[in-house]
Amino acid sequence: MEWKKVPEKNRKILDHAFEVYPEAERKMMFGCPGYFINGNMLAGTHQETFFIRLSEEDQKEIFQKAAAPFTPMVGRTMKGYVTLPASIPENEADFREWLGKGIAYVRTLPPKAKKSGKS
Repeated sequence: MEWKKVPEKNRKILDHAFEVYPEAERKMMFGCPGYFINGNMLAGTHQETFFIRLSEEDQKEIFQKAAAPFTPMVGRTMKGYVTLPASIPENEADFREWLGKGIAYVRTLPPKAKKSGKS
């Protein structure tokens, strides 16, 4: 599969959606922006798609709306993450609703310990 750079439009949509969540930390992962809360990855863009981490219940709901498991590399599905259908990020209210569900779920996870620097 050919690698595709994240479109600038997708970066802007993601960053705009997270402006109301100051506790979310933006990090780049393999050239793709992602947002984390308490060290736990929550959402981001990968190539031309958006992904989000959701509870099992919310995953079941969104899979009925044409979402798919998040598989950043062939054969490497990330458990707990879904790729959003394009219609959700294109609608700011829908995107913020799903981000809110993801944030509520990620806040229930134990914080990740910060990695110490190399010695």
